[in-house]
Amino acid sequence: MHRQARQPGHGGFVQKHRTAADYAQADLAALERDIQSTGFFRNKAKSLKACCRALVEEHGGQVPRTMEALTRLGGVGRKTANVVLGNALNMNIASSWIRTWRGWRSGLA
Repeated sequence: MHRQARQPGHGGFVQKHRTAADYAQADLAALERDIQSTGFFRNKAKSLKACCRALVEEHGGQVPRTMEALTRLGGVGRKTANVVLGNALNMNIASSWIRTWRGWRSGLA
């Protein structure tokens, strides 16, 4: 099975929400529907909106480049911050999330 079929973004999710401001302004019920297949979608939608609102208001819509700033965002813990710093921002960090490393190594992440 193609992995993309199980991820948010499938069905236009990413096309609807291109920036942090888009997510921050999104209707909560619509956002919940968009990510429903991920499980715990109500809490995730609230965290996503809060995180993106903070990105816009406190960081000019840009992703912070420090662990401290990332973990102050709603719904972002150390594991997520490590993945963002290491994978999305290509910073040389030691990720504590071994499953992410295994997924990357096997070509799944």
